Amino acid sequence: MLEALAAVSLVSAIVQFLDFSAKVVGRLREFQSDLQNVPKAFRDISSLLPLLIDGLTQMKEEADKDQLPSATQNALLPVIQGCLSQVELLNNILVKVLPTAGDSSWRRGKRAVRSVGYEAETAKIESALRGNFLILVQLSTFHRVIGLQKPETEPSKPVFMVPYERDSKFIGRENNIDELKLLFETQRRVALAGIGGVGKSQIAIEFCYKFRDDNPKAHVFWVYASTGARLEQAYQAIAKTLSIPDWNNAKVDAVQLVSDWLADEDNEQWLLVIDNADDTMMFFDSKSEAPRKGSEPPRAFARYIPNNPKGSVLITTRDKRLGERLTNRQKPLEVLPMTRFEARNLLYSKISDDECSDAELSELLSELAYLPLAITQAAAFISENNITVSEYLQALEAGEEDSKELLSEHLEDPRRDLDSENSVMRTWKLSFDQIMKEKPRAAEILSLMAVLDRQGIPKTLLRKEEDTETRFKTAVGTLQAFSLITVEKGKDAAFGMHRLVQLSTQKWLDLEGKTMYWRAQALEVLSNTFPVPTYDVWPTCEVLTPHVRIVLSHQFTTTKDLLRCSKLLNDTSHYARRIGRYAEGYEKSVKALEIRQRILPEDDPLIFESFHMVGMALFTQGEYHAAKEMLQRAKTGRERIFGKEDTDTAESMTSLARVLSEIGDLDGAEELHRQILKIREEDMGTENEYVLETLDHLATLMMNKGKLETAEEMYRRILSGRERLLGMHHPQTLESINNLAGVLHNQGRYNQAEELYMRALEGTERVLGTSHPATTLVHWNMALCQRLKGDLSSAEQSYRRALFGCQNTWGPDNPRTLECMVDLASVLEEKGAHGEAEELVLHASVKFKEGTTAEQVLGADHNDTLASVANLAFAIWNQGAERYKEVEDLYRRITEGCERRLGPESKSLMECLDLLRALLEKEWKPEEQEKYGETAELIGRLDLLQSGDLAFERPAKEPTASQPLIMSDTDGSNANHPTMGARNFQASYPL
Repeated sequence: MLEALAAVSLVSAIVQFLDFSAKVVGRLREFQSDLQNVPKAFRDISSLLPLLIDGLTQMKEEADKDQLPSATQNALLPVIQGCLSQVELLNNILVKVLPTAGDSSWRRGKRAVRSVGYEAETAKIESALRGNFLILVQLSTFHRVIGLQKPETEPSKPVFMVPYERDSKFIGRENNIDELKLLFETQRRVALAGIGGVGKSQIAIEFCYKFRDDNPKAHVFWVYASTGARLEQAYQAIAKTLSIPDWNNAKVDAVQLVSDWLADEDNEQWLLVIDNADDTMMFFDSKSEAPRKGSEPPRAFARYIPNNPKGSVLITTRDKRLGERLTNRQKPLEVLPMTRFEARNLLYSKISDDECSDAELSELLSELAYLPLAITQAAAFISENNITVSEYLQALEAGEEDSKELLSEHLEDPRRDLDSENSVMRTWKLSFDQIMKEKPRAAEILSLMAVLDRQGIPKTLLRKEEDTETRFKTAVGTLQAFSLITVEKGKDAAFGMHRLVQLSTQKWLDLEGKTMYWRAQALEVLSNTFPVPTYDVWPTCEVLTPHVRIVLSHQFTTTKDLLRCSKLLNDTSHYARRIGRYAEGYEKSVKALEIRQRILPEDDPLIFESFHMVGMALFTQGEYHAAKEMLQRAKTGRERIFGKEDTDTAESMTSLARVLSEIGDLDGAEELHRQILKIREEDMGTENEYVLETLDHLATLMMNKGKLETAEEMYRRILSGRERLLGMHHPQTLESINNLAGVLHNQGRYNQAEELYMRALEGTERVLGTSHPATTLVHWNMALCQRLKGDLSSAEQSYRRALFGCQNTWGPDNPRTLECMVDLASVLEEKGAHGEAEELVLHASVKFKEGTTAEQVLGADHNDTLASVANLAFAIWNQGAERYKEVEDLYRRITEGCERRLGPESKSLMECLDLLRALLEKEWKPEEQEKYGETAELIGRLDLLQSGDLAFERPAKEPTASQPLIMSDTDGSNANHPTMGARNFQASYPL
């Protein structure tokens, strides 16, 4: 009877201590999160109290089971009462130093200063508690040392050591549970990996109960592994509960004892959960970090997780790499944020479903990124403060301080360990502060990532030149250990971060006053990293583009930052033009020019660089007259500053010459090209790659002027020079082979041209790859050559390869792709494959009528648009007289576009008018007076044009595959339209 009374008194004292101490621990956490430099005595006591709580919880379980003799209980009671009195003293101090919700910043600071004055008193309390703790430890060996323990016997029934009740409202995650069951069928260890607060432990708890239901004779053990001390404590509890022989021997390693028991196949089936296994150094030996002076070397706990065919190990971790290592290189099961359906049910399990509308629900879940911890804490805040979801959302969106307070709110959760933080912001802010203190380089990487796009961040943006590989990997590893970032595998691994992590980091930077600094750092890194967009670095440019978009959306004010903005705008404008996003390229180049004109003197070289960039953007959009004006200004300014011989001046002269060629001033273009050639030959000699580049432009011009023999001679000189200077397989050498083939092609020397095309094709496929635009271009040229030879089967195969390349490079609805599609349709029509030909033509026709392709990308009057429409008209013309009306509409569209773009006396316009007249004469019937009048007007207009200086040899009444439909005037992306001759490389990709 006396023992029963003693047990009741002891249990009552323990319960009183546990309840009061839990509240004090919460207050200590709140104190530490509000104050960065917490006095040492408070930090020490914050570490000690959870150990006391955990130890006394176990003693209470023993007392409840009547496993403590009365002598032990009598010895324990005064110790526990002493602990309680010390905790009460500590609580009184915290009341004085802990800020309240309404305290101002000054008031909070004053309280923080006051805490220093209580450090000595707190240290006495910590010393007293530690003394009592040592007594409890000694008494805990109680029956071990003094022989009061019960006989060592195996437990009579399966052990279930999960410290949490089953959640009767467990929501969702059925797929994760099922996947765990499936994985355990083939492997003994499985890791659940995911960011903190995503619900890994809750899944593990539910799995434990389901495991017990399915395996009633099996043991289930739970080990909280946030620290080595907590893990050892859990193993000691397992040893004691199982009554493993020598478990009460102080000289025996309890961790090894339990590991040996788990490895013994004679024991029953078991499941071991290792929760919060986030510290790699705790589980594996470190060769790089020596133990601190006077301390034991770190213990590699991984060796104490045995392999046993009767055992299963479930690990929860924020670190995927650690999870993989602990499961013998098995890929962890990643726990993602909840689905909308799961998140909705979780929220409604904690608040009434009539408290918010569907729109408010969706907005709240989106703001909380479907993270279970965030949802649970939001629901608790809503319930405790008796507010609505709408009011919570308003507070969340009201401002940074309100958001911070909401995300920082610490509300107790009985289903989370006492050592775990119960708020999103506090969880991550403590991590940020710790990282800043211990690994400043890791904090720098995290800060930079916070101001970029949160996904797909390349290593090149994050690693500094002075970073050694080890330093960088260590910093990144720190962030991964905290599960704050994700890192893809592979050579070009990309980095990313969770939305709430990025939001919290941004708020942390705001509080630290470092947001603008890191935005400027991101701008500097991107402006230095974005490459010149040659084809081989297109993937790199595409990876960087989302980050550029984010950084350029910020407002910068310093001259240095604004100049970096203008450089980055120009670089990305260049890339946009190269991949066919011409409107975007123009917009960015104009913004760069506006910035430079605003902050630089009018004769600054950077302004003339921007004139050049805007001119080239206009050039690619087919705005040739506007492009001419800009490039003329660039040329004049650069010539005045640098002289005629400068490379920048030559660049603008070259581009201006190309524009002159496009607007029909072939003589003016030739004069400029020859000036550049003379300057470069005098400065560099005749054997120089820049001289050969100028010759290449000039040769293309000669071919456009119809001087094919001169062009051939020049192309042969270029090819010979590039073979000597650059080698047989250099891309520019292959370019020259293609271009020489083109001039032979246009001379009707198809066999020789095809041989050269084959040579160029073999080289481009080997050097540049099968998907490179140059390879596609050679296929296209060869297809036309084979078609003109009459080899329709080979032509079909080449066109199909070219079409495949166009689709991969420019997309299925790009004007170049549709142009190639129509070319293929023409060959199929000639072969008699009318069905497929008509299908291809119909597809292209629909796209053009929708205005969703060339007109959107290039503009209605761009040469590529008009060329594509012309090819489509030709293909429909060949399908018979019943479709002549469609052809007429297309030719009218081309005629109007030519006149707007090139003027009323353009040679291309006359060719279009002549073909339209031929069509109208085929359709015309005398009784249709309106059409007769229209036809007569067109014929009169054409005759008037032909009687002047622009007279030309009229083409045949109907177009054929070997002659131009509209193209004498072509833009920089197609120097030679495939219907009149071969394309060359240089003209296909304007710089």
